[in-house]
Amino acid sequence: MEATKTRLRRKILQERTALSANERAAKSTQICERIRNLLRKNWPQGATVLAFIPQRTEVDVFPVLDFLWQTPGFSCALPRILPGAEGKFLPIRSVEAADLSQENVFGIREPHGNKSVSPQEIDLVLVPAVAIDAQGNRLGYGRGFYDRFFTMVRPDCRKWAVVFAVQRVEKIPAAPYDIPVDAVVDENSFFPFFPRHGL
Repeated sequence: MEATKTRLRRKILQERTALSANERAAKSTQICERIRNLLRKNWPQGATVLAFIPQRTEVDVFPVLDFLWQTPGFSCALPRILPGAEGKFLPIRSVEAADLSQENVFGIREPHGNKSVSPQEIDLVLVPAVAIDAQGNRLGYGRGFYDRFFTMVRPDCRKWAVVFAVQRVEKIPAAPYDIPVDAVVDENSFFPFFPRHGL
């Protein structure tokens, strides 16, 4: 199973990297606009959202972060990796881009504040991914951060994978500890997986 995941991860990352910078920017804009519209429609009073800081060729979600920072009622949390804790992160409340003044061991910017957010407070997780299959199974980078975190959120907390359409695949080998997402957002659509509801 792990060998299959490794081959698939390499293939999809190559395809994502093959998108030009202009293509990624245009598709990211479409994705972010879709997410903002979904947030306005489905959480009219606001929500606590755990987002992510994009790395390398991932979807640029900074327009969504700007929306969360600037829109009354919405609260933004971002992951901070816990030193010495294998594969675990802590959600930290973030209110502006200036919060992101430090980098973790992977070179990803993190919030520097100390206002942690309980996993039980989070209404929606925007999840980065390498690939998503037709059943909502997610292929990440192999470190297990999100699978561990998903065991701590409320049952009604929604989990949306944020990817480019090129990252959608038919089947990903899933282990018992792999937790599927509720929906996937790409430049073409928002797709909730049945029977779980993405909204």
